[in-house]
Amino acid sequence: EIDSEAEMIGYGISLIVLNLGMYVGAPVFGIVKLCQHRRK
Repeated sequence: EIDSEAEMIGYGISLIVLNLGMYVGAPVFGIVKLCQHRRK
């Protein structure tokens, strides 16, 4: 349960950061894996 406005804001920010992390992190992780694969 979300009681206060501060908790609501914190929850919203954490969701946004998580989404940004997925959008940025997933491609970067994929590129790094591709580069490592090509080096071998």
